[in-house]
Formats: sequence, structure tokens, C-alpha cells
Amino acid sequence: MSLLKKLDEQTTHRLQARTLIGRSRHCALRVRRPEVSGEHAVLRYADNTWAVRDLASRNGTLRNGTPVAPGEWVPLEEGDVIAFGHPDNRFRLVDASPPVAAALPVDGGEPVEAVEGLLLLPDEHSPEATVHRDADGQWVLDDGDALRPVHDGTLIELGGRGWTLFLPEGVVSTAQAAALRPTLDVVRLRFEVSRDEEHVRLTAFHGDRPIELGDRAHHYTLLTLARLRLEDQGLPDAEQGWVDQPRLLRMLAIDPSKLNLDVFRARRQLADAGIGGAAALVERRTYPRQLRFGVVAVEVTPLGDADS
Repeated sequence: MSLLKKLDEQTTHRLQARTLIGRSRHCALRVRRPEVSGEHAVLRYADNTWAVRDLASRNGTLRNGTPVAPGEWVPLEEGDVIAFGHPDNRFRLVDASPPVAAALPVDGGEPVEAVEGLLLLPDEHSPEATVHRDADGQWVLDDGDALRPVHDGTLIELGGRGWTLFLPEGVVSTAQAAALRPTLDVVRLRFEVSRDEEHVRLTAFHGDRPIELGDRAHHYTLLTLARLRLEDQGLPDAEQGWVDQPRLLRMLAIDPSKLNLDVFRARRQLADAGIGGAAALVERRTYPRQLRFGVVAVEVTPLGDADS
């Protein structure tokens, strides 16, 4: 969790990917001091590094006592002290870890933050869309109908509200991600299915370590997609498992909103379990509108018959 601490008050502020600092109510970090300009400075996380930029403020910005030239990005390290407008108005970067993706309501209120890189909007209970990185490391919004690119600062409308997206610009490498936590591209998934197919238990294996995901209603949607991919194992990987959305809806006897909700919940469950790259659990094509199961290492066994 990236944190900035106000030294004279000992209060901490959680940093977003791009944090505007100043007196204005539009600033993510409001500093109500007369020597601080309305929009005084900005902190951002890009290329795996925090940096500060003075926005031509009236009284300037200091990094460890040295003036920051207006308009220039100055890299920061954990422990650096930044002063806005006056040498005594000091903040320390006490945690320089990467920020999480977040969305801030335009009309005010608490931000919604991503879990393991997966941002569900407007909330996790009734999601209408997810924001996540695609296979190329670029941020995309998936509303169930299409994928579209989004960026830090993009404005979107969901759930009858406007949202500003705060998205880290740096891309975590595959090697870094694997070192931090299990990722979807290295785990193996096992479905255990009851004879009447009323119960579907899902387990992820990271090496020999099982991650129990239990029996959930949305697992049947995943199972259907996984079976379609298994049927195509003789085809090239890029061609395996794709199914037209109308056909999938008929197979499941559900409507598009239920399908989207199942996909959102499945992704969130994996993210909550600490599995990185959960957005790739179900892949989409916009034209034609198709879906497929995104995991190659998958098996389906009768419930109770799986090897321990």
C-alpha cells in the first residue's frame, strides 16, 4: 500500500496512481494551507517508480530540501520528504510500493479499489464492468459486450454515476508477478462435478499447493466453457474453445446479464484467492462476439473421484 505521511500531524494518505495535491476540492490530497496553490503538485506511479512534479505553484515544491523545477518529473524513493509551499509543510513517502487501480466517483464518495489487479464497477455486488490489464499489459474495460482501452484519468459512466479511473502506468513483468503470487498462467484448475451436475467444485493448484475455491453457482458457466476448450485440444491453441455468445446462452439457459455476472464473480473469486491475472479466466472477442475459457491446464473429474 503506497502511503504519504504528514510529518507534523502523523497522518497518512493512501496514494492513487496519480495523486493531485493542493487546496482545490478537486485534489485527491487537499492541503489547506495558504502557501499551497489550488493545484500545487502531482505524484504519479509510472515505470515502477514514484515521481513528483511541481505544477508551476506559487511557492514551489521541495524534495529532501531541494527545489523541484516546475514541470519536471523528479523520481522519489521510499523515505524521501516532500514539502509543498513551505519547508515546514512536509510529507514523507513511507511506503513506495505500487498503487492499486481505483475508480473515484465524480460526484464524491469513497473510491472503489482493485483486488489483485481486477476492478469491479460500480461495485462487487452488482458489477456491470471490469477494468483489468489485457494480455499485452494494457488497461481495458470489459462491459460484457466489448473490450475498450482505458487509461489513467479516463472518465466512464456506470451505474448511473460518472467515474474517474486511476490506473498505474507501469507494467509488472511476468517474472515479477510470478515471484509475488500465483498467476493464472501457471496454475492448474480442476473441476469436480456431481453426477446430476448440480454441484461443481473448483480447485486451483499452484505446484502441489491446492487453493480451494469451493462450490459456487458460477462454476457451472466456467465448466461449460472449460469443456468446450477440452473438446478442441487437437486444434492450435489460438483456435481452441471459442464459442458464439448466443450459442453459449442457449447451452446455459441464461440471459446475457446473468452470463456477465457469472464471469465477473468468477474473476473476482480468483482475485480474492490471490491468483494474479484473474481477468484472463474468460477471454472475449468483440467481433464476432465470442468467449472462451482462458486456462489451458484444466481437468474435469466426477465429484469425489479426484486424486488428493
